[in-house]
Amino acid sequence: MKRRVNASPLLFVFIVACQGVDLKPVNIMAEDMCAFCRMAISETRYAAEFIDADGMPFKFDDLGCLRHYLQARQKQQDIAAFFAVNVETREWMPAEQAYYVRSVEFKTPMRGGIV
Repeated sequence: MKRRVNASPLLFVFIVACQGVDLKPVNIMAEDMCAFCRMAISETRYAAEFIDADGMPFKFDDLGCLRHYLQARQKQQDIAAFFAVNVETREWMPAEQAYYVRSVEFKTPMRGGIV
């Protein structure tokens, strides 16, 4: 069963705050690990990332990991841009332009079920 859901309100607050910044996503490399769960990012079609104000990318293997990381993060104001991978095209896109769908049928790396 697929259903359309709103991403965490916390995520949208930071996405809106970061609009207008022209940053590019950083490609996932074979040695990259998720900033939250520390697992290897092997299925890049479910990846997400943000770039902080210093230009440092924080990469995630699952949108659920990004959400959990943001909930625990103390300094939200230093995030400059968010990106997500379009599950169909497998290309990076600004996260604020994405539509998110959650389903138990999606077998995402950390079982977040959000694409």
